[in-house]
Amino acid sequence: MANNILLGYDNAEGAKIPLFVGKEQGVFEKYGIVLAVERVSPVKLGTPKLLSGQLQFLMGNSGPVIEEIVVRQKRLAVIASLGPARFAIFADQAIRRPEELKGRRFGVSTPGASQDRIARRALKKIGLEPKSDVEIVYTRFNNSTDRLKALARGEIDATLAGLECDQELPGLEPKAARQLRRLIDLSQLGIHIS
Repeated sequence: MANNILLGYDNAEGAKIPLFVGKEQGVFEKYGIVLAVERVSPVKLGTPKLLSGQLQFLMGNSGPVIEEIVVRQKRLAVIASLGPARFAIFADQAIRRPEELKGRRFGVSTPGASQDRIARRALKKIGLEPKSDVEIVYTRFNNSTDRLKALARGEIDATLAGLECDQELPGLEPKAARQLRRLIDLSQLGIHIS
């Protein structure tokens, strides 16, 4: 008898890739698991699906799940961590120091998404008030590469991106990549993300 599982995920990057490789190669079926996956983006939309039973598991940033557990006392659990993720603020080459973000446009994905919350926290750590010192722009791009492309096109002046994007900025044309600068690693600000 097979066990049917519906798993929500926010992206298929980094430490999450083995799940998709295992599904493609039939590993789950070998053990009697019929695994279906559903993209949930931003990941905060997954917690209502978990609570209603539409999803059995959610693979993504644990922040929204922890908020439901701690603030709203919902019966959810964080089962495992995918390990730390390293993020940085990337900016246009003309911006040389974090404080130069004042008066600039900072791109995040959607309101309340993890990049939005983390970006606001990072801006405060460098002494900028997100509501008045920086214009927060909702790009609707949930992955780092798309936000970096928007940065290279000049649609925003800075954004938050995973450091896996730092090596030669994959997905960007060389000319576009030369227009960008890694401004500051969030770990330097004491912000560590799992």
